[in-house]
Amino acid sequence: MLEFYAGLAAHPVLAAWELIVVYNCAGFVESEALARARAALPAKTLVNPVPGKGNSLNLALEHAGGDLLVFTDDDIQPSPGWIDAFVSYANDHPHIPVFGGRTVSTARGPDWIERSYNLREGLLCEHDLGPVPVIYGHFHYPIGSNMAVRREAVERVGARWLPDIGPGQMLPVGDETAFLAQICPPGKPCRHYVANAVVHHSLNTTYTSLRGALQRCYQIGLSAGKLSRLYDVKSETGLIAHSKKRISLLRSGREFLCVCIRAWGYFLGRYAVSNGRT
Repeated sequence: MLEFYAGLAAHPVLAAWELIVVYNCAGFVESEALARARAALPAKTLVNPVPGKGNSLNLALEHAGGDLLVFTDDDIQPSPGWIDAFVSYANDHPHIPVFGGRTVSTARGPDWIERSYNLREGLLCEHDLGPVPVIYGHFHYPIGSNMAVRREAVERVGARWLPDIGPGQMLPVGDETAFLAQICPPGKPCRHYVANAVVHHSLNTTYTSLRGALQRCYQIGLSAGKLSRLYDVKSETGLIAHSKKRISLLRSGREFLCVCIRAWGYFLGRYAVSNGRT
């Protein structure tokens, strides 16, 4: 990951930039290889001993100096013009606070997932809304591997990553939606998809077996249900229409099982939160 960022450092960008790396562990000792790679970058290194991605990103927010905050994962490969694309689009759309980029998998998954409208994003970590910029729909948000937020928008509402959701926690998905919804509510057209801000994401084969896919889809549904209740999303009509679209695009029995368990998780999430449970 740091080698790819070193390539960005050699590429002309439209603005000065910094890289903040947070090691989420206690007693961390940086290896010589990491130290050499980091030395070639405009990097800050932080150590967060408290488990959880959300805790680490909140620490990074406290130390970030940029006007545009770009978030990504440690297993991505950015395209050379990645930062340029976000900066250019943000400059051209000064009233938009949230931006999502295109994330493409570095390897192919099983065919029943590859040809699925319902499963590609959740199981392959792909986020591709097409070749041109679009406005995100109702309760649809960028994914954490490739998104940008204006610092001013974060500070205006005091947005923070929830410490009990996301990688490293019992519910490992939905953390980016929980963060971004504080800045751009689900029904507002204030988040844009930037098609030419591209990263390539490593394929996590844990999610491509049927068992792993079912577990992941249940977690996605549970998270979506909890967050829809938390942010008071009243979308019964939209939910029915969206569910009909999912069903109409089913391509296999395994996909049907995944969609069903995702729906079950969603309704459990709404019910649990509405009754004060976790």
